[in-house]
Amino acid sequence: MQASTDSLDLLGISKMLLNCRGNCSPAQSGIYWDLRMHVRQRRKLVNMASGMKNRIHTTVDRIFPGFLDETKSGIAPFSKCSLLLAEIGNPDKQKSLSNIVSYSGIIPKVKQTGGIQGKTRIKKVGKRCNHILKDYVVQSASHMGLHGPEDLMLDYKRRDAQGQHADFGMARRFLRMAMGLMRTYQTYLPKRLRSTKINMKERAAYYLIAWPKLREKWHKANSLDIAFDKDMPLGQWRKVIQELYGIELKL
Repeated sequence: MQASTDSLDLLGISKMLLNCRGNCSPAQSGIYWDLRMHVRQRRKLVNMASGMKNRIHTTVDRIFPGFLDETKSGIAPFSKCSLLLAEIGNPDKQKSLSNIVSYSGIIPKVKQTGGIQGKTRIKKVGKRCNHILKDYVVQSASHMGLHGPEDLMLDYKRRDAQGQHADFGMARRFLRMAMGLMRTYQTYLPKRLRSTKINMKERAAYYLIAWPKLREKWHKANSLDIAFDKDMPLGQWRKVIQELYGIELKL
């Protein structure tokens, strides 16, 4: 019985050697095995990411034709700007700001019992929301509070000093401004300069100061010529500003 088993073992080993199936690579065990598995897993993730991007392009092109085509929209695919718009949807078809605020999960729940004169209780924000959109707008609000225009930084500090949730409060203001600017194809103006009584020279001076920063953002995205093309909203805005205030915004 023992001789028969040994013969089978030897026969199997000889066949493996003849078929070159033997492997003495150090990558079969230890840290080299771990490295091999991680590299193979990374390769799978890269392939999955490429396939997912293609599916996103196909779906978005059905909803917003040409939106992820940089030559048409002037927006770099998968940039923060494009991702934010993808979560919000068409700004011209949004019902109200309250719906977007609730959808992004940055407003607390309010519960009232006993009718109109009853006691009102403010609870935590709901967990059912668009968490991706919430992350975008809250980070944008925090950034405005640290590095935004002076009036927005002061508003952020005021809310924080009064014990409010400054990030959520500024996130609601950010959404209100973003929707307004997207619908009217305008750039941000401080509250003082939005007054009808303001001198046009002061507003023109603001545009001259803000223009290099706006230009630099699109230059870094390699989309300056596309974004400010004469047929694009920003290009039309630049033309109107130059004609209205008699200034030159150089590209």
